[in-house]
Amino acid sequence: MDASFQIKLVNHNNRTEVRLNYQIDKKTDYLLVLIKRFLGGNIGYRKSQKTYYYGSPSFGSAKKVVTYFDHYHLLSTKHINYLKWRKAYILVQNKDHLTEAGLNKIKKYKATMNRLSLVI
Repeated sequence: MDASFQIKLVNHNNRTEVRLNYQIDKKTDYLLVLIKRFLGGNIGYRKSQKTYYYGSPSFGSAKKVVTYFDHYHLLSTKHINYLKWRKAYILVQNKDHLTEAGLNKIKKYKATMNRLSLVI
């Protein structure tokens, strides 16, 4: 099973949209179905890779992901990525992503995710 926290920045109508996604890839869908029941989100299938994936692209399911991982901490370097993802989530919830300073913070979090950088 492989999981990742993703921050996506999409330019739309002369403004940048922030999209947060928590994704899990797995060969079978059984566990993903249980996760979807608990957190909401979607399950898909990649035919080319023969893998199922769970995604939480909505902010409603992102809130549940934050609540879960704030209570059950990750015990790996993915915890650092989670903390950056969580900070981006909070900026969006507070509407700080609508300011240049807030958007720049999110860009910094995105740029340093999935690296061994400890910038949090």
